[in-house]
Amino acid sequence: MLNLVDLVDNEEKTITIDELRDLKLHNVWLDVKDPTDEEIRALADKIDISKNLIKPTELPTFSSIRLVEDTAIFYFSSFSGEFDLKMLSLIAIVFTKTYIITVRIADIPAFDKTKGSLHKAETDSPSYVLYVLLDEIIKNYFSYVEIVDGHSSHLEEIILEKPSEDVLKEIIELKSKLTSFNRLLWYERSVLYVLKRSTLPFITDRMKNYLDELIDDLTKQIDSISIFREVLTDATNSYRAAVSLQLSVRIEKLSDIVKILTALTVLVAIPTLIFTYYGQNFPLQEFKSVEFSYILTIATFILSLFMVFVFKKKGWI
Repeated sequence: MLNLVDLVDNEEKTITIDELRDLKLHNVWLDVKDPTDEEIRALADKIDISKNLIKPTELPTFSSIRLVEDTAIFYFSSFSGEFDLKMLSLIAIVFTKTYIITVRIADIPAFDKTKGSLHKAETDSPSYVLYVLLDEIIKNYFSYVEIVDGHSSHLEEIILEKPSEDVLKEIIELKSKLTSFNRLLWYERSVLYVLKRSTLPFITDRMKNYLDELIDDLTKQIDSISIFREVLTDATNSYRAAVSLQLSVRIEKLSDIVKILTALTVLVAIPTLIFTYYGQNFPLQEFKSVEFSYILTIATFILSLFMVFVFKKKGWI
């Protein structure tokens, strides 16, 4: 669908491919949504740019920029709610002194907000439209940063109160998302840096101020994401410490049980040795003496009491 916004009065209308061919690209914003192959070819012929540079399905991951003569072609990504690589909406933007063209596949709320922010009583320049559009996209990132803030705090509380493998898995997944999101912010900031430092004649001081504002917002978000990643790393370390503590407690309990069993084994082994002699099927000369048997029994009893004393002193029983 070819949607044309006249930047003189900011009125929007849908045009056909034939009207596109005859269109004068001056003070206009052409918003191309879910284009057909025929519309992409017609647009590429109109602005004399390869269709592969403006076809959303051919766009590179995240963001990059190309400067062709007096034209800037760059790519941005947008999403709503939770960040997900599979849910990124890619946008191709063709920006010149007299017009701006955006090519996208999906509905993106930032576009409707941008159109609603344009002035009705005065002419908006393509550079102002670009600033408002990118500002709406970047402001939407702050919503996700707030979601991450709440989610990180919640996970940190759970990991301290009741650590579990499910919580650890959730932390790892969130860290992975933050890594990808951080990469997206870095790429988009780099695009804006390149655009600001370019020698394109329509990058005026006012446009550079616009770009500085956008760069500052992206920098704040990058710093916030770095902090959240550190928080999640600390939460992971807390989980490992909690698991190690639980394991240590279990090992200590097991050690106590082994001590008790060892003590009982030793105590029972002493009288068992005597009873074993008496239970043999052949007589031993030493055990025919009653006096010797009494002495041996008493000695065994005393030795058992001594071992009880020793184990008690060591805290084994």
